Amino acid sequence: HKDLEEMPGDPRTIYYLGHAHIEQIGPTPAQDVRSTPPGPGAYHVHKALEFFQWRADIRFGYFEERWFAMLKAGEVCERYLADYECSIGMWTKAYELDPERVDALFYIGQHWRLAQRPPLAIKWLSDAVRVKYPPRSLFQWDYLYECLRHLELGRAFMQSSDLDLKTLKFIKKSLKQGETGCSSNEEVSEVRKYLT
Repeated sequence: HKDLEEMPGDPRTIYYLGHAHIEQIGPTPAQDVRSTPPGPGAYHVHKALEFFQWRADIRFGYFEERWFAMLKAGEVCERYLADYECSIGMWTKAYELDPERVDALFYIGQHWRLAQRPPLAIKWLSDAVRVKYPPRSLFQWDYLYECLRHLELGRAFMQSSDLDLKTLKFIKKSLKQGETGCSSNEEVSEVRKYLT
């Protein structure tokens, strides 16, 4: 934190301090947070969230760095703290800041699928599938665009019991795209299973 003492409020320093704490959380961060007394990773989980939220609130500095801080804060809330209001809130802010990016839509849709709420999952994941690949290269997760968003939509589809014909056709078209975009045999097989 010495850099922050030298440059108080510097957005780049704050951003990288969040990442530094992520690197220090250890092998059982969620368990460390829930333990009484908290385990060694709990401190770093809370500090990472603090720095990512701080960076997300700073409206100057590098635009995509701010967006990525929102994404990471949502991940910390979801994975380690089980604070779903926080995760959905941070991912929604990330989407609102940069609607050309699919990541936040994907994470919100995945959250709802894992929560066994297929209608909400399908809504968010369908929006994710509609997003075109943005014309920039920083922090791009190519495989998310090529495969994972289609695969996750297929998983939500398998949980759903009633879909209208238009939605069903849209999902099947998305799965066809995923079939060509996925490179692992396991993922391709999973997509094909949903297509049958």
